[in-house]
Amino acid sequence: MKLNRGDSTDTVKQFILSDPFLLQSYSRIFTFINLDISKHNEQNERPLRILEIGGAGGISEMVFPNIIKTDVVYSKDLDLVCSGSNLPFKNQSIDIIIMKDSFHHLPDIDLYLSNAMKIIKVGSRIYIADPNWNFVSQFIYKYFHPEPFDKKPKKWVTDPTQPWHSNQALLWIVFKRDRKLFLKKFPNLNINEIGFSSGLSYIISGGVYSRNKIGSRFLLLLLKIENFFPIFSRFTSISKIIKVTKLW
Repeated sequence: MKLNRGDSTDTVKQFILSDPFLLQSYSRIFTFINLDISKHNEQNERPLRILEIGGAGGISEMVFPNIIKTDVVYSKDLDLVCSGSNLPFKNQSIDIIIMKDSFHHLPDIDLYLSNAMKIIKVGSRIYIADPNWNFVSQFIYKYFHPEPFDKKPKKWVTDPTQPWHSNQALLWIVFKRDRKLFLKKFPNLNINEIGFSSGLSYIISGGVYSRNKIGSRFLLLLLKIENFFPIFSRFTSISKIIKVTKLW
């Protein structure tokens, strides 16, 4: 089976579920986030209310069975279709927000964060898994990825009229290039880099839309080796995970 960019999110999900390596690779991201969540909630017996933004076609429910999945496009596995910049939830009603490969699609980061801060509680966190920038990834994004990685824009915005429009550099722009500006705009937020994903094994596999014939057995072995040497991932991973915590 070969995916095309125009395939439905439901088709994409079935493809991921049918491929042992892709399934493990994507599950690993949510498992990593879940481990970090558990560190902060050891004494909390109350079930957390977890919201995913951009969850269409994803597999987050395999790790978080009660997650509320949202996106701007319809998919069978969604609980709600809505914009990340207009989240229809009561103030301080959400414990955790998870965003996998959706942050760089947001049309207005300021508007999104302002809205998100209203609906999450003090001490709550936003986990963002999005494109990383290093020696390996800059080559991949420049020559092999259809979405742009533009480090030049002064504003944290993309084209709001196009749901699939993106700038994969947004994570780098907001949390690295403009880190001081971010903390000035949002002094009640704390930023932590907590891990990396999508390393050499994922690059070699071709990913979802360019999945090649290299077998999952070999790729899973390589993924296991990557897990043993996390420092290596810092310089090879094309994706990383940022945690944003609401302090007050």
